[in-house]
Amino acid sequence: MKKNQSIQLKNVSSYFVGGENKTISGAGVRNVSYSLSGVSRPYSIDGDYEYGQMYVQVYEQAQARYQAPLLMWHGGGMTGTVWESTANGEPGWLDYFLKEGYSVYVSDAVERGRSGFDPTAVMNGTPLFRSKQEAWELFRIGTKEGYCDSAEERIPFPGAQFPAASFDFYCRSFVPRFEGNRGQIVAAYKQMIGELPESIIMAHSQGGGFALQVVSETPLPVKAVVAVEPSGAPELTDDVDWKAVGKIPHLIVWGDHFEQHKVWQSYRSSVDRYVDKVRKNEGNIDVISLPSIGISGNSHCPMSDLNSEQVADVIAAWLREKLKY
Repeated sequence: MKKNQSIQLKNVSSYFVGGENKTISGAGVRNVSYSLSGVSRPYSIDGDYEYGQMYVQVYEQAQARYQAPLLMWHGGGMTGTVWESTANGEPGWLDYFLKEGYSVYVSDAVERGRSGFDPTAVMNGTPLFRSKQEAWELFRIGTKEGYCDSAEERIPFPGAQFPAASFDFYCRSFVPRFEGNRGQIVAAYKQMIGELPESIIMAHSQGGGFALQVVSETPLPVKAVVAVEPSGAPELTDDVDWKAVGKIPHLIVWGDHFEQHKVWQSYRSSVDRYVDKVRKNEGNIDVISLPSIGISGNSHCPMSDLNSEQVADVIAAWLREKLKY
């Protein structure tokens, strides 16, 4: 990734946004051992807790080329690590866009990664997990029939850009998630944006849907939105100021192999309806299907694919053109 360029940062820091207090009582007491000594002591989950917060890692340029920082939001069952490296361990889009001159904010959505996980006594519902079988098909690396327990026997799509030999390693980045906390996730994203003078959102998959929802619900100081393979879009309600939404430049990026996946056809249709609504209100929204511009074989996770820098080049050029950099 831009190997001949260097990164000069003024600061690397972190903070939390969102969150609220919840009190638990009546859970009872049991003895637990925390340390290597084996000594146990009474423990109870009863007490006050902060939950629903979101972790944000900040990479601030010493001399930023662009005033608005880039906010990187990950997809479902993932964390901000998806931006840090490709599936086969090469520098990822975090490295690319830092070298492009942006300050970058990488977040772990509510309950994922360093935001904290599995407060089952606090959150409603049970954790959801993603199997390797589901990821292989849902991320459009290969067909359902092409998956095998043996890594050597898996069959990816012909010309697939995802490094299939690194698939098991990639799956180690998966984290459980809860189904019923979308409101908390959106609230944390809105607070994050509201605390910044301006920002650019780059979001993937579930995060892409959240990005479209956030900019459609609340007037926020967002300079542009890049939704990479968004897994759906918000409902097209009449209470949205669609002309205001359309003033924010949007880019939707799609990869390959949709013709073999009905779930993704449905997701994409939802996003198409959002695109049509914005365009009917004279909005500024572009859609790039990578195969249509000669970039083929990309999975649902182009930031992890072998040609990830090529895809990043397309997005960076769009940002420069739309924001007149």
